[in-house]
Amino acid sequence: ERVEETKENNLSKSKIIEGDPKTEGDEIYFNLFKKIPLNSGSILDLGCGWGRFFDYFSSIDLKIFGSDISIEMLRSRNLKSKLIKKNVHIPTVAEAEKIPYRSNIFDNVVCLGVFDATFQNLTLSEISRVLKIGGKAFVTGKNDDYFFNDNDAFNAELGAYNKGHPNYFTSLSKMIKQLELHKHKILDYFLFPRRGDFSKFKYHKNLKRKFYEYIVIFEKTNDTLPKYPKFFYS
Repeated sequence: ERVEETKENNLSKSKIIEGDPKTEGDEIYFNLFKKIPLNSGSILDLGCGWGRFFDYFSSIDLKIFGSDISIEMLRSRNLKSKLIKKNVHIPTVAEAEKIPYRSNIFDNVVCLGVFDATFQNLTLSEISRVLKIGGKAFVTGKNDDYFFNDNDAFNAELGAYNKGHPNYFTSLSKMIKQLELHKHKILDYFLFPRRGDFSKFKYHKNLKRKFYEYIVIFEKTNDTLPKYPKFFYS
């Protein structure tokens, strides 16, 4: 429902969760993929849910693989309608920390709106493992140091805590440092200062300044299998 309301251009606040900023719409990601093109070949949508992006990936002739921890999401009617396409493989039920595919197999991995619910160092190791050399990864998450007066962010995180959702915050500077230490190439990153800025693609690129959400894009440049140390906090 929150994804559907992103299509209402006149909305700035959610009607589903009263007062919360509207979440980012599909066009935000499509424009990003135009700015930093996906590789041709294959893609793993890690935490694919009901296949939100499968139609887009199919439109650019990617071979689509998916994985999600939720059996219910993978059984959804929305996903079943997408599986009739010849380039969409049946998604697997799995944790992001244990991707059930062999190493060096995917040309792209996307992990969108999922990373903050995982043990991030393990998930990042798995993303690095399954990417081919030259493969690209697109990862979104939440920063561990955002504005104390960002009430929308505070209320969202309090709500997640009260519901018992797994919820972790990245020290993005430490994560980027680990990627660079293992000789992976940072292609770009975008830092969204406050909750709601992602949906407007309002960003800065200064890791020393506060921000709430981010997207980082990196390229695998070697065949090592890194075991990243912890760079996230609850």
